[in-house]
Amino acid sequence: MRDKFKLRPWQQACGQQAVSCLKSSVSNVFLIDAAPGAGKTICALAIIRELIKQGLISRVIYVTPRKPIGRQWIKDARKILARNTLSITGRDQEIEEYGLDVCVTFQAVPGCLDALQAICRSEDTLIVADELHHASGVKSWGIGAEGAFSDAKYILALSGTAIRSDGDAAVWLPLNEQGGISLPAQAIYRLTYGEAVDLEYCRPASFHIHRAEFSVDLQDGESVTVASDCETILPGHLQDIESLRRALDYDKLVREVQYLPDGTVDMNSYQASMLRACIEKLDDLRRRMPDAAGLVIAPSIPVAEAMAEMLHRIEGERPIVVHNEIPNTDGKIDAFRTSDKRWIVSVQMIGEGIDIPRLRVLCYLPRPMTETAFRQALGRVIRNYGPNDDTRAYVAMPEIETFKVHARRVELEMSPSSRNASEPRTTKICRICHAENSIDADACCECDSEFPVPPPRLKPCPACEGLVPMNLENCMHCGASFGHQFHLRLNTAMRAGGIVRGGDFGEEEFQEGEAMADDFRRMALRSGDEWLLKITRIAPDESLGRLFAFTDEIKKARSAKGE
Repeated sequence: MRDKFKLRPWQQACGQQAVSCLKSSVSNVFLIDAAPGAGKTICALAIIRELIKQGLISRVIYVTPRKPIGRQWIKDARKILARNTLSITGRDQEIEEYGLDVCVTFQAVPGCLDALQAICRSEDTLIVADELHHASGVKSWGIGAEGAFSDAKYILALSGTAIRSDGDAAVWLPLNEQGGISLPAQAIYRLTYGEAVDLEYCRPASFHIHRAEFSVDLQDGESVTVASDCETILPGHLQDIESLRRALDYDKLVREVQYLPDGTVDMNSYQASMLRACIEKLDDLRRRMPDAAGLVIAPSIPVAEAMAEMLHRIEGERPIVVHNEIPNTDGKIDAFRTSDKRWIVSVQMIGEGIDIPRLRVLCYLPRPMTETAFRQALGRVIRNYGPNDDTRAYVAMPEIETFKVHARRVELEMSPSSRNASEPRTTKICRICHAENSIDADACCECDSEFPVPPPRLKPCPACEGLVPMNLENCMHCGASFGHQFHLRLNTAMRAGGIVRGGDFGEEEFQEGEAMADDFRRMALRSGDEWLLKITRIAPDESLGRLFAFTDEIKKARSAKGE
């Protein structure tokens, strides 16, 4: 398949396989099971164009889980295929007479069932089912799609997470006894996240765990400590109160916003400490990607509004907030996509199909969700921003075992040689002319534009309420130590290491690695040593501390042997 627009090698191979499969009647269903951000939409449109060129189809029906995704298909189809597409709702009944391709959500399919059936029966129709994992074959969306499109000539299914976490089979994708998709091998093209990173279609990600320890004051004057790594011990007379035990659940408390007596958010809260860690990472990433941005996924509207207020108070810039009680969310997302705004806060509004390539930091705080949802959220911050993109994605998440399991599975998909594909980061990029500059430069060496100086990031001392720089371990006013306890009131919150290359790293190791990373990369670059340069490419910053600890151990062992 040769195209005027440039296809990635995997898209080229997938397209050839899809057309061959559908033409030969091996299966009338073809699945593109590719990682979020790998480029499924472009691949599908190239396949559609080839099927039209060969006279195999005359109409296309795009089916999507949400209207914004449908609008993106309509826009891309007009640009790449030069074909207009009609967006329809469940109230449209005579769409077959217009002679246009159509776009409909899974939810709206039953409302225009007869019209959709008529198109499939009268013309050679291709169904493009985007994010098909949403449509279980035994639930309303899948049942409706099966009824509407049973006479379609071909089905082109797209998903980054094709196997549903609940064990149900998506419509048109039956499961075998082992839980895999039971289609002929020729009818499936797979590209995992690990493969997409290896091929530099997606950016690698680091998962950082944020631990909390809560001290909850009870009404009778007693207090209870709640943490992720130990069982909550209630006083004997309270042990049988199930409602109290539920209220003290750790997974719930990390999402519980704390407010001061005057009604303002508590800036010593768990969520505020999590945001501060993310802000530091975003500041660092903006050296290499000047318009890099962060996404907060909140569990509820009140928490989203509170975290937006925290971001505003820490940064001085009010973030974009999108949820179902705010009008024109699609317009706000579109505006954010092309703006220089640093943060967007979302409740179930920025998921699969929402393409904002400049997102690089994810503050992940939803209620415990499936691995499918976890991977789709990750997909928002790993999209490649261009041929010179050498950044990593950063995911901060609560210390919840479910999230840790999901993160380990994602990490282990990547091969060691490409788990960090970044070149040594010894320079920063000018946002005006994109020239490379010294990391310490105040102004661009090419266009003389000044680099923005981030305002000092401050946090309040819980003891005296004085403002101190975020990186201090003790209060400069009263000397109080910033441990990882904060009262709940909330006792403590801190970043607690993370998951890198499938292994758990402690926070001290993380901090040591991050502290030495820039100096190590500069020294490696100056030395010209190929081995050292290779280490800078494959070793994430956070792992350098452990790497040098191993080196010291080897030296001690050799010294003990007299070598």
